[in-house]
Amino acid sequence: MRKLIFTGEKLFGKTYSGLEYEYRGLLRIYTRNGNREKVALYVGKLNEWKFLRELRSRLNLERDAKYDSVRPLNEVLDEFFSLKWLHTEIEPLEVHKEASLEIAVE
Repeated sequence: MRKLIFTGEKLFGKTYSGLEYEYRGLLRIYTRNGNREKVALYVGKLNEWKFLRELRSRLNLERDAKYDSVRPLNEVLDEFFSLKWLHTEIEPLEVHKEASLEIAVE
């Protein structure tokens, strides 16, 4: 199960929702076995996970609030055209004279 947690963290990050189930499952096992060190470890990990999820949720709400308001068109266009990917050089496609476009009419 620890490999599953490690994989989940690496693939999806420390706020991955599936980690809650894994941490709770391990807590149940270690509580039944009386392994206090592991219980303390996974209680800490579960609390950290909850804290990070709450923090991420708050940050997302702040971001969404920023963009939920109606903004002037010129402001939106200025932001769009300032994006870095728009300013990269793109090589033109080669167009062959022999290429044709077929349109199917039903």
